[in-house]
Amino acid sequence: MAAAQVLASSVRYIRHRPELTATWFAILTYLAATLLGVCLALYIFPIHFLFPRGTDGPFATDFAQHVIGQRYFIADAWRWPLLDIPILNRPDGANVGFTDSIPLLALVLKLLAPLLPAGFQGIGLWYGICWIAQPIAAVWCVRASGETRVVPALCMAVVAVSIPAWLNRFVHVALSSHFLLLFGLGTYFILVRRGGALRWAAAAGLLCITLLVHPYLFVMNAAIVFAAPLTLLVRNDKAWHASLGYAAGTLLVMMVVLRTLGYLDVTGEGGYGAYAMNLLSPVWPAGSWWLAAMLKPIPMPSAGTWGWEGYNYLGLGIIVGLLVILMIPRAAWAIVSSHSGIVIVLFGLTMLALSNQIAIGHLHFENVYPAPATLEQFRSSGRFFWPVTYALALYVVLTIGRLRSQRSSLLLLTLVGGLQFTDAAALRNDLASRLSAPSPPWSVDASALRPILESHRFLVVLPRFDCIPRLPDLHIQPSMKMEMDILTLASETAIPTNTMYLARWHTRRSCDDAASAQAQLRPGEVRVLLPGVQDALLPLVPGEENICRRVGLLAVCTSD
Repeated sequence: MAAAQVLASSVRYIRHRPELTATWFAILTYLAATLLGVCLALYIFPIHFLFPRGTDGPFATDFAQHVIGQRYFIADAWRWPLLDIPILNRPDGANVGFTDSIPLLALVLKLLAPLLPAGFQGIGLWYGICWIAQPIAAVWCVRASGETRVVPALCMAVVAVSIPAWLNRFVHVALSSHFLLLFGLGTYFILVRRGGALRWAAAAGLLCITLLVHPYLFVMNAAIVFAAPLTLLVRNDKAWHASLGYAAGTLLVMMVVLRTLGYLDVTGEGGYGAYAMNLLSPVWPAGSWWLAAMLKPIPMPSAGTWGWEGYNYLGLGIIVGLLVILMIPRAAWAIVSSHSGIVIVLFGLTMLALSNQIAIGHLHFENVYPAPATLEQFRSSGRFFWPVTYALALYVVLTIGRLRSQRSSLLLLTLVGGLQFTDAAALRNDLASRLSAPSPPWSVDASALRPILESHRFLVVLPRFDCIPRLPDLHIQPSMKMEMDILTLASETAIPTNTMYLARWHTRRSCDDAASAQAQLRPGEVRVLLPGVQDALLPLVPGEENICRRVGLLAVCTSD
C-alpha cells in the first residue's frame, strides 16, 4: 500500500514538471527501442553464433574473410600503422580494414585478448550489436531532427528494423552497420539547427568511428554530414560561412586519419557499375511478404552483374507512406524546401548507385558517361542508395507526424510501421532459418589439416587467393572456397601465411606459382597445393616424393 502511494505521488510530481515528463518519455522510448532490438537479435541469432567458440566454422567466403582478418589481427602484436597485419598475406601484409573485419571491434578485442579464449572472433557479436543499435539509432535520429514525441520515434524504430536492404545484407557484417547511417542523418539535423566547434568535433568523431567499421559507410556518412553547410547556404543562412569552415576543418582531419590508417593510395578489383542499382529496385517487391515473397531482386541486364548488390526495395510501409504524403503537397514540400542541401546530396548518391550503367527494368543503357578513375573504388555502387532509403523513411515519419489531426497522424504512423514490419517478415524469417540450419561441411579435411597447421610456423598456399582464375560472372568457385577454409583453420592459431582474400591493397604481387613451388621449404613450413595446380606444381617441389602427401584433395608438403 505504501509503495502504491509513493508511486502515485511520484507520477503526480512528474506531471507537474514538464521537463521531467519529457525526460521520462525519452527514457521509455529508448527502453522500448532497446527491447525491440534485443528481441529481434535473440530471435534471429543463435547464442553460439553471437558468442562463438574458437574452432567454429566453416563459413561462407566473405564471412570467412572477416573472421580470418579479425583473428589474425587479435593474435598479432601491436604495431604501427595501427591496422597492419604483416603475418597475413606475407610479405606485403594486410590491413584489417581491407578484410572488412570491423577494425573498431577488432581493436577492442585485441585489448581484451588476454581474457578471451584462443581463436575468439567477434563477427557474430557485431551482428547482435547492429540489431540492437538499429532501433536505438532510429529513435535518436528522430529526436535529433527536433521531433520529441513518442509515436513518431517508435514508428521510425520499427521501420528501421524492417528495411529490406538491411535484412538482406547478411554475410557482409561491417556493411550491416546501418545504425551509423541513422546517426549520420541525426548529426546532419543537429549541425543545421545549432552547429558549432563541439558539434562538428562530434561529427568528426562519428566519421572516424564509421571509417573504422567500413569505408563505404564512411563515404555515405561524410556525404550526409557535409550536406549541412550546403543546406544553410541554400537557405541563405548567415551561419553557412562558419559551417563551411568547420566542414573544411573536419575534412582535413579525416584526410589525416585516412592517411594514418593506410586507407589512401589503394586499388581494388575495379568495375564501377558491375553491381549497380536498377532504377526499379526501390519499388520492386523482392522479398516482400505482402506482395511477392519469392520474387528475386531485379537484375542488371548486362552480363556478369548481380541484382543482389543493387537490391534496394523500400518496403511497403515506406512506399505507402510516400503515396500518402503525395496527397498532401503542402506538408510534403515543407521538409524538402527547408533541407535542400541534403536533398541535393541524396540525389547525387542515387546517381552514384545507378552508376554509368543505367538500367530501367530490362532496358539497359551502357556507359552513359565515362567513369572517373576514383569511382573504380566503388564497384558495388548500388549500396549508395542506403542513405536515401533511411532519409525517405525519416521523411515519411516526420511529415505524417506533423499532420494537424493527431488522430490521423497516429493511425497513419501505425499503418506505416505495421506494413513495414510485416512486409519484412519473409526476409526476417528466412535469415533466422538459415542461421539455425546446420553448417555446410568443410571443403577440406579439417580434422587432418588442423594438427598439421598447429605444429608448424609458416603456411604457404599455392596458388594465392588473388592468383586463382576468376570466372566470368565473378562467382566464388570451389578453389576459392577451399583456400578460405584452409585460412579459417590457419587463423585458429594465426600461423603466418602468404595469402589472403583482400578487398583493397597497396601493392599486388605477380602470380609466379612455379617459383614459389620450386623454393626450398624452410624449417617449420607447411606448403599446401590446391587440386587445380598439383599436376603442374607438385613435381617442382624439392624432394616432393619424400615430404609431400595427400590430405583429402590437398597436397601437403612439410619440411619435417
